[in-house]
Amino acid sequence: MTAKLIEESSSYFPEKPLEIFYILNNEKWNDTMDNENLGQEQFRELAEDFLMDGDLLKDQWEELLIQLEDDDDFDEMKNVSARDFWGHYLTKTSLAIPPDLRNLISNVVSIPIGSADAERAFSVINHIKHDRRGLLSEKYLEGFLRIQLKWPQEDRTIFYKKI
Repeated sequence: MTAKLIEESSSYFPEKPLEIFYILNNEKWNDTMDNENLGQEQFRELAEDFLMDGDLLKDQWEELLIQLEDDDDFDEMKNVSARDFWGHYLTKTSLAIPPDLRNLISNVVSIPIGSADAERAFSVINHIKHDRRGLLSEKYLEGFLRIQLKWPQEDRTIFYKKI
């Protein structure tokens, strides 16, 4: 099962260098963006890596960057983390972001940078699923995992005392 999971998940990741993701990192942008350097080609490649229409999204990306430059919050927001930057702009209703572009940006920004989250989840599963709990269904195992990873420590203690 593990080999199948690894094989399946590796097909989702491009074999290209990770620099292609920098296009969405506002901290890597130049202080001035001109019409010749909006990263259209990098964005087209990124969209195609996610099996989306690269040419369409490249044009939408260019329009979005022009909207961002004209936005009142842009000077303040361009110096925050990419997560906070896109969190702000993806929820801002005054910006007209097409759905496919919004989905691509959301998906790319939500990809973990390292493997620590996955390793932590496997560690938690090993603590939860031991000999006495070997017959836990997938539903309950997922529930316990969510509790361990998402709830604050003090709330987990109260929850487990009730079980």
